[in-house]
Amino acid sequence: MLHPVKFDLQTVLEWDDWKHQCLPRLRHAATLQVKHLPQLDPHEGKCAIVGAAPSVKDYVSQIKGLCKEPNLVLSVNGAHDWLIARGIIPNIHVISEMDLTQVRDALGGEPHKGVVYYIASYCDPVLFEQLQGYRQVLWHPYCPPEGYQ
Repeated sequence: MLHPVKFDLQTVLEWDDWKHQCLPRLRHAATLQVKHLPQLDPHEGKCAIVGAAPSVKDYVSQIKGLCKEPNLVLSVNGAHDWLIARGIIPNIHVISEMDLTQVRDALGGEPHKGVVYYIASYCDPVLFEQLQGYRQVLWHPYCPPEGYQ
């Protein structure tokens, strides 16, 4: 069963507040001995990006069919644990929530040794610590400044 992840979408973080919270995290991320996001060569495979929407249950067999190279299964949010419970180990799980302090909340459960965790540089440093011993890749999301057009 999928467990909903609730986000408070009514909260708007002002640019100055974002800078105050995220700049120290970016500085911390720059000190980590974590591989940075590589550029992958083009290939003939397919990629399924799996989120935790209720309709995902209708596509289990198609997702399972993509669980062989050169294909990729990429999960976000609680889809990580949901996929693993069905015997589908995502190649990559993307963590981009800047307000989380528990990796279990980002995954919907426990980490898995077969998954590479792509963690945004503005995430709380505690997430990197909680994923020590697991494969991690650091990535830098584009966050346009206020007024950017």
